Amino acid sequence: PEDTVALEACEFWLAFSALDEEQCSHEMAECLRVLLPRLVPVLLEGMVYGSEKVLELLEENQLDESDANDRAQDVAPIFHKRARDRHTDDYADQQPRSSTPDDEDLDDSDDDSDDEEELNEWNRRKCSAASLDCLAALYGPAEVLPTLLPHLQAGLIHDDLWIREASILALGAIADGCRTDISSHMRQLHPFLLTQLSAELPQLRSIACWTLSRYAPWVAEQTRGDPGNAAVLSRTVTEGFL
Repeated sequence: PEDTVALEACEFWLAFSALDEEQCSHEMAECLRVLLPRLVPVLLEGMVYGSEKVLELLEENQLDESDANDRAQDVAPIFHKRARDRHTDDYADQQPRSSTPDDEDLDDSDDDSDDEEELNEWNRRKCSAASLDCLAALYGPAEVLPTLLPHLQAGLIHDDLWIREASILALGAIADGCRTDISSHMRQLHPFLLTQLSAELPQLRSIACWTLSRYAPWVAEQTRGDPGNAAVLSRTVTEGFL
């Protein structure tokens, strides 16, 4: 029940930030603006996997690692799906699922359906990231970054890998709304994100990959008109993914 209430409360902020100018008056927007210093840390906290989910993910990591040692022809397709990037679409276009499946869908494999439901599950983590994304786009870096940056600076180097993972997710979430201001930090952040691609924790590698993709325009900007720099960056990024 507490998780359900937390999710519904988080969905309020996501719905609010999606209102257009006709639906959201200046007074309403101002009321939320003054709450941002309190709201942003709560959203960031909501992106951290809970203890039960962490145990579940660690168990899945062990299974995936053991599956990797099997012969390819002995491994069912389900394991290949599970080994895919779990953060391919962490929150974009995710909405609470209310539709019922067609009869023909019921004939699909139960295991495949369970995996798809897990990947597409709408939860507090995804809603928190989506809310931060929308709020950053709505209010801009001047309102969001003063509160968020100190938490990111601490979280990105945190010894707890799950806090670090959530901080990298938050960094990716603000890419659209705060890209210009974050760009001034990318010469330090980009190499850091590349190092996370070789982290032992699969979820950390996955979210680092996703966040790097969110800042791909910055990488492209660095290579514009400079073939030599393009070759260096291309080689660095390629080595990071290998």
